[in-house]
Amino acid sequence: MNLGKVTKDYNMQNAEVVEVSVIKKEYAVEDLLSLTAFDKQLNAAYITSIEDAITRALSFPLDDAVIDQQAAKGAVVTEKMKLGEEHFQDIKYFVEKAFPGNSNVKKEFGYNDYSEAKKKPATFVAFLRQLSTTVNFYGDPLKDAGMDESMLLVSAKRADELETASAAHERSKKGRLLITQDRTIAYNVLYGKIKLLCSAGKRVFKTNYARYRRYILYEGHQSLPPISEDYVSLPAGQTATADIEYNMNAVYLFKNAGVTEVRCYRHDKEEEPNTGEGFILTAGAEVVKEALEIPGTGNFINVTKLSTTDSGLFLVQLAE
Repeated sequence: MNLGKVTKDYNMQNAEVVEVSVIKKEYAVEDLLSLTAFDKQLNAAYITSIEDAITRALSFPLDDAVIDQQAAKGAVVTEKMKLGEEHFQDIKYFVEKAFPGNSNVKKEFGYNDYSEAKKKPATFVAFLRQLSTTVNFYGDPLKDAGMDESMLLVSAKRADELETASAAHERSKKGRLLITQDRTIAYNVLYGKIKLLCSAGKRVFKTNYARYRRYILYEGHQSLPPISEDYVSLPAGQTATADIEYNMNAVYLFKNAGVTEVRCYRHDKEEEPNTGEGFILTAGAEVVKEALEIPGTGNFINVTKLSTTDSGLFLVQLAE
């Protein structure tokens, strides 16, 4: 049996997952013929499954709402604990009147146990139940000291109220864990569907830059795109070669997914640095260039990381 914690498969807020899913789903509806031609399982039924997954994800309450509900139940526990403490102080008043200087009787009323018992609801419930027994046992002398007979029932009542409130609070905490787990599973399912859709879309429209961009999953997101087959890792100060050959009739998209500049150029050798020719692509930037606009010579498109301390990612592919 797997008791492992369910973790998110995505680097977004839940609301972003839904927002992105709705947008990508609409793109897929427009491009459905092309997508289905590439992968027959990306059909109308797949679109419906995405819609169902969105509905399922949105059916879960926001975590803030669950936390607020849990906090409200916790506040009830605090209130019932306070009422129990105040009741004990009332009982002490009449014990002091009925049994002045009698330390043994005071022990029976829990004087020595009170401080430790009130640290937790469960132990305080037990304390109050024992207090109820003791109060009723010494009922007559306590009433003779002025205590109202109705107080004989209060200890048990306070114990019941606290036990009920504590149980509700504990259920809410376990319920939150269950809701969080089920919510994460639902959003993972939705994200997985959209991730597959976007992977297919990028393959279908690899030579159509405008449509390709529609299937970039993390575009517009604050985090950098994850390392994937589309991005090439570029260590600090090193040079890498793009996974696409130079064609003088093509148009290329260059993207820098790092946090420092890179130099892009043509070369006749793979992974060969070039300190002269090339154009600079700033951090997070992207640019479309015709083949003849790429400085240098040779059939390899190389990219050099100018920083000697920061590594990064880059992408070179055909544009529209």
